Parts: sequence; structure tokens; C-alpha cells
Amino acid sequence: MSDGLQTTLLIATAIAGLSGWAAVFAWWFRERSKTVRGIKALRRTNARLQKTVMFTLDKWRDQVRNNQAFLLIEREYAERLAASDGRSPEEIKTTVRAEINAMFERHDAFSKERPTPNETRHQLAAIDDVERYVTTGQTSIAELQIEEEVRRAA
Repeated sequence: MSDGLQTTLLIATAIAGLSGWAAVFAWWFRERSKTVRGIKALRRTNARLQKTVMFTLDKWRDQVRNNQAFLLIEREYAERLAASDGRSPEEIKTTVRAEINAMFERHDAFSKERPTPNETRHQLAAIDDVERYVTTGQTSIAELQIEEEVRRAA
């Protein structure tokens, strides 16, 4: 082969190799750009979600504390009525709750379920745990299970 043809083939081979690497770089850059845009969108969504969770936690905490206050008021009134009526506080609570349940059934307005003080403490602890996770990213072992499921889904 002549030197001119050999040089031409060498240049063509070099150009083909460089264009191949350029195509690989272009593909990598395009995919990286999509990933970066996706991460930014996910961060914005995550920030909105965190604000929503914090708002919901505040409302949930208020609801649990109000419920706790109502239970304390109920106990106080039952004890006062028991002192003047001669019945036990539990008997008075049972009677009043039965009347209220009957009233709810007639109007079909509210659920009959009432949390106990232990359930109230558990709910407040759960609220604090979720709030701690949202603000610091640290929580109980459930966090690891959730993150593992997210990784598997991804």
C-alpha cells in the first residue's frame, strides 16, 4: 500500500475512534443532565412534602393533646360528681359515655372509639418520632426498613 493511502486510513480510523468517544460522552452527558434535573425536582418535592408533614404533625399533635385534655376534664368531673352523688367515678363515666354514644348514634356524627391514656402517649411518641425523622433524618429501626424498600423500588 502506498504511504498516502495508509495515512488516509490512519486519519479515518482516528476520526472514527474520536467520533465514537464523542458519542459516548454525549450519551453520558445527556443521562447525567436528566439525573441532575430529576434530583433537583425530587429535592423540591421532598421540601414540599416535609412542610406538609410538619403541618400535619402539628395538627395531629394538637388533636391528641386536646383529646388528652378532654379525658382529664372527664376524669375531674366524674370524680367531683362521684363525691357528691355517692357513685364511683367509673360508674358515672360509663353512664355519661352511654348517653353520649346514644346521642352520636342518633345523629351518626362521630366514631365511638376513644383512645386510652396509653394510646395517647403512644400517638404523641409516634408524632415526635416522625417529626425527628423529618427534621434530622434520624429515627428508629423502621427508617432502615423504609430506606431499603425505597432502594429496592428504585
